Amino acid sequence: MNPSAGDVIPGSATNGISVTLLSGAFYCFAPETGFQLSPGEKRNIEVDHSAWMIKEDQSPIGLYIVFYEKGGKERSRFPLNNFKVRAFTRPEQLNRFTYDQTPDPTPQWQYEQNEKLSLLSPYKDHPTVPA
Repeated sequence: MNPSAGDVIPGSATNGISVTLLSGAFYCFAPETGFQLSPGEKRNIEVDHSAWMIKEDQSPIGLYIVFYEKGGKERSRFPLNNFKVRAFTRPEQLNRFTYDQTPDPTPQWQYEQNEKLSLLSPYKDHPTVPA
């Protein structure tokens, strides 16, 4: 898995899965001892990140499964193209921290913010910040 919102915190995965940093922002999720998943069964796996992830475009990309032979030799890789990131709707998904009061910038919210803008007078000197 390759997330874009800070580092995944090792040991934070749930539902019988462990997570390990491989390199950079590349992680390995592996089943813990005794993990079983029956055909057709679904599991939600949650992980904690060192930074907030409050937008769907910060969700993991590049998921795939690696199959191994009994001796531990890699047999094949299978990309997961049929996963879906659900819309973030709960407060703990939209807030960056416990007391975050920044609203989710929906199109309606942005429209309301833009309505408050006004044109600057062309006859006034305006402060400039050098780049």
